[in-house]
Amino acid sequence: MARQDQTIVDTKYGLTQRQLDFCVAFVECGVARQAAIKAGYSERTATNQGSTLLTKQGIKDKIYDLRHDDTKRRIATGAEVMEFFTKVMNGEVKDQFNLDPSLSDRLKAANELAKRTTDIENRLDGRTDNEIKIKLEWE
Repeated sequence: MARQDQTIVDTKYGLTQRQLDFCVAFVECGVARQAAIKAGYSERTATNQGSTLLTKQGIKDKIYDLRHDDTKRRIATGAEVMEFFTKVMNGEVKDQFNLDPSLSDRLKAANELAKRTTDIENRLDGRTDNEIKIKLEWE
């Protein structure tokens, strides 16, 4: 019978629960020894365990994916930015004093939306920035 800490819980990377805990802790703190202790390895062997774990490909891959997922959550997508500008323009977003956005803030948001919308439309039409500038100069 396999010990509980030897049972594979992450089949994609072939990691046990303790190894998975190590990965999460390592992403949080960035120190292998501390991550090993948080994952339940003994303080006496934590330095060696942490170093050994970081050499395993499944551990490296899981840490990479955890960092990548964290980055994706922190960085707004283009659609999120457009949605935010739209909400500001429509007066749906309040400031820190729970007041509606000022007219100047709403106009700035509308201007930012217009820039992005025009840029997207031009790219869909296949026109380059230089072609657009030349066209505007002749009009």
